[in-house]
Amino acid sequence: MLKHHITIAIRNMLRYKFYSMLNILGLAMGLAAFIVIGLYLLDEWSYDKFQKDSDRLFRVTQTNIWDDDQEQIDALGPAVAQSLLEGVPEIEMVTRIHNQGNFLISVEDKAQSKVKTFDESKVFAVDSNFFQMFDFELLEGKANQVLKQPNTIVLSEESAQKYFGNQSALGKVLKVSQGKQEKSFLVTGVFKSLQEQKTHLDFDMLLSMTSFLHVKERNWSWIWTTFVTYIKVKENTSVSELQAKLKELPSQYAEPTIKRIFDYDYAEYVKNNRPWYLYAQAFGEVYLHSAQIGNRIGTVGDIQYFYAFLVIAGIIILLSCINFINLTTARATQRAKEVGVRKVIGSSNQNLIYQFLGEAIILSLIASILALMLAEGGLYFFNKITMKSLSIGLLFQPIWLPFLIFLPFMIGALAGLYPAFYLSRFLPTAVLKGKPNRGKQGKLLRNVLVVTQFSMSAILIISALILYQQLSFWQNKKLGFDRENLLVIPKVERLGKKMETFRQKLVQNTNITDAGFSDSSPPYVWSQDYYKLGQKDADETYLYALSIGNDYLNTLGVELLKGRFFSKEFGTDSTNVIINETTAQKLALKDEEVIGKKIFYENQEFKVIGVVKDFNFSSLKFDIEPLLLLSMESDMYKNIHRYLTLRINNPSKTKETLATVQSTWEEFSPIAFEYQFLNQLYQQTFQAEQTTFQVLMIFTGLALFIAALGLIGLATFSAERRSKEIGIRKVLGASVTQIFGLLSREYTYLILIALLIASPISYWLMENWLQDFAFRIQIDGFSFLVATLIISSVATLAIIYQSLKSAFVNPIDSLKDE
Repeated sequence: MLKHHITIAIRNMLRYKFYSMLNILGLAMGLAAFIVIGLYLLDEWSYDKFQKDSDRLFRVTQTNIWDDDQEQIDALGPAVAQSLLEGVPEIEMVTRIHNQGNFLISVEDKAQSKVKTFDESKVFAVDSNFFQMFDFELLEGKANQVLKQPNTIVLSEESAQKYFGNQSALGKVLKVSQGKQEKSFLVTGVFKSLQEQKTHLDFDMLLSMTSFLHVKERNWSWIWTTFVTYIKVKENTSVSELQAKLKELPSQYAEPTIKRIFDYDYAEYVKNNRPWYLYAQAFGEVYLHSAQIGNRIGTVGDIQYFYAFLVIAGIIILLSCINFINLTTARATQRAKEVGVRKVIGSSNQNLIYQFLGEAIILSLIASILALMLAEGGLYFFNKITMKSLSIGLLFQPIWLPFLIFLPFMIGALAGLYPAFYLSRFLPTAVLKGKPNRGKQGKLLRNVLVVTQFSMSAILIISALILYQQLSFWQNKKLGFDRENLLVIPKVERLGKKMETFRQKLVQNTNITDAGFSDSSPPYVWSQDYYKLGQKDADETYLYALSIGNDYLNTLGVELLKGRFFSKEFGTDSTNVIINETTAQKLALKDEEVIGKKIFYENQEFKVIGVVKDFNFSSLKFDIEPLLLLSMESDMYKNIHRYLTLRINNPSKTKETLATVQSTWEEFSPIAFEYQFLNQLYQQTFQAEQTTFQVLMIFTGLALFIAALGLIGLATFSAERRSKEIGIRKVLGASVTQIFGLLSREYTYLILIALLIASPISYWLMENWLQDFAFRIQIDGFSFLVATLIISSVATLAIIYQSLKSAFVNPIDSLKDE
């Protein structure tokens, strides 16, 4: 019986080659897209699954006490760890991670009589129980010992190989330097590569927290929010009870810090700012659920885009199934006599259902094989867009292989279920007389499915167009300065006392207009603190802070509204500051009263000497915040990092200028030259949206193509079914244009209905997405008009060939068998 069903299925496929090809191609492309997106989602979902007791592990976050735009942050003060142990008995263990920034790591190579030096960025200071908290495998060293002593370091196996080759790293010494500080660290452990363990914790080296005196000196503080803190709770701990206790912890323990810094109690602090709570975030949720919270020790995904990709995958596979149902039910009348004859000779409805389901599954199997080949090719381009390294081989692992085998059967069964029941219900007495049960049900279903297809396609198109408009808005928005042709060189502090000489040599180049130092670079200005304006007893207001050299604002091209910039002509500016417009407005200052006003920070006093026009120093997703510009001569912050920003005045000679800058750097430092254009830094802040747009464009095109395939099949069927009608109309004098209009009219109505359905849905979706951004577009009719034109053009192209072909057929050929 099975062999018989397969034989009939293959005969039907060969007999109706065109429809079979459309079905197979539509399913193959849908499955290929589903596989590619599925691999991406699987990769995103796999983060942090290595931790065996992850249900007991949490990252502690807190209310963002610095910025109203962001509800929570991932950084806590160093004193919070001890308070957690004291105030929440359910907590078994606490560990802290501190991102200290970049380090220069050097080791003496005795064989070659030289010192090898590397610039390392993934280096964290951690508490001694780090390897007892997390399931990172130690290849050398003991978990409870490796970071117990000061000046100890644990390396990844890649780092150990890089520094010591095939020798054991244990007991070796590395020189670790940052700025003017240099220490020797003893290697006490080596951990297994993290490349196979996808995790939001991204590090190459770990230093013992006790190695850093400045951490010990600030262990009392709840305000120095630079530590990422994790807790491990006891078994059977109630998460809701844990959350309740964490929420109240700041009110119980933060007051000594508040009094020490601000000289008033916690209640007044909350009154002046906002309620202050701690939260427990499940370890396994950190990667996908931290787009707004952040992750200063690794990368994060975004659950919103995860769901968006999941929906796109569902839409693509649904469109493919709709195509199958549409084409199969459309061909029902062509197979009606087959059904009638088989029922007369004894076939039951059950046998016919098995037959048609079998045909659907065979088509799905063929499409699945083709889909795997298409997915293999598509992954190359998809990986380039998403910066992943996905491989089709993942599907052939034992855990996923059953799903891969089951998928074509499931898709075939789902897509073929309705057609099988629909075809098997034909009455033999009717179909053998040439009068099959056509009714309105089959046509109604096909129309509903066509509307569904094009509605989904229209939603994707409109969403992609609005996303493109938003990206263009971000890319072209004026920032308050000209972001083009600005070259940023990080880690200039590595030059030590040669920094200014390096800058002066560069500005002698005729292609470089200005060059200025800063301790960070827009759009990544992170320093924030509380200040008092006008009087020492004034209320605190948080401000962002950026330390800059005398030439920095001129280099950026920021507009001065009042007062002056920092300058050597006025002697030292170490106790002077410049503020932006938002600072003046937020602190209720009148323009004429700004210059000369005092700003206080603890025991330090600063005088306002200038006001600059607001400029975007952070991501365009956020409002412009109050900013304090400090002179680099100031002792306010001890940030050792230095960036040098250059203004290139001749864009046509950028490549030549870049080569000159690099050669000049190499004269001053043996460390590898690094650079980035400021415009690229801003683009990084909306990289997730750019990636989503590129992926959305690809799969929107694919969705349209699949929908067009279905429409081609339906148009062909419609033309064949109405061939005699067309012949009669031509005999009676109908023109080619009238015939084309006749065949395309019903699809025009369906597409208009699809657009009417898609437009409000698209508007609602994108308006909800845009509302999270401070700088955003207003949705207008442009995207909807373009979507209408695209959908109409695709639909017209899909049916035009077959319609015109039918219109030009000689009526004698279509009427000769009557």
